Amino acid sequence: MSRAPTHSLSRDSLAAASGVWRLLRFDPTWSERFDLTRLGLVRSFFAQILVLPLVVMFAVLTERADTGAVTQNLVWRTILSDVIGVVGYPLIVALIARLLRLKRWGAFIAVLNWADLIFGLIFAALSALTLLGEQGLMVLRIIWLLILAPIQILFTWRAARETMASDISATVLLVVIELALSIGADQLAALTLPA
Repeated sequence: MSRAPTHSLSRDSLAAASGVWRLLRFDPTWSERFDLTRLGLVRSFFAQILVLPLVVMFAVLTERADTGAVTQNLVWRTILSDVIGVVGYPLIVALIARLLRLKRWGAFIAVLNWADLIFGLIFAALSALTLLGEQGLMVLRIIWLLILAPIQILFTWRAARETMASDISATVLLVVIELALSIGADQLAALTLPA
């Protein structure tokens, strides 16, 4: 059972934060915090619009802490990479869902879109560590690698299993494709807009 739309992005964002937390905790009431309808899928892309400035800020702050040089191309590469992921992954998931006869792929994407906003807020808060220079950047990378990346992978896994009732092989496929597309989008953006 999903909740009715509120027509308020702030309320939807707060509900999504609660839903993300509940899904990670294996709480069966997680779906009450998301609008899993087709309208909910469309509205969830507003979360991607809201998270884009946070993604750019994170990229700029980490680059500044790493090399000290932030260029306009970095900003455009980050935006292009994010757009490729936001558009490409739902299309790939829709294709896989059709081929494997998985149901409710739209609910899966809606949950991931809202979760991206929540994880983006966490990354934005942690990007303050880059103000400490190289040491802060190192701590940020360790936190990302050892804590946040595994939590995001677990979340994608749980979202796929819960929304689409996919079997293990389809779930692994969806997680691997999400990771591969993220890396591929970064590489494609770097090739398109070289430094």
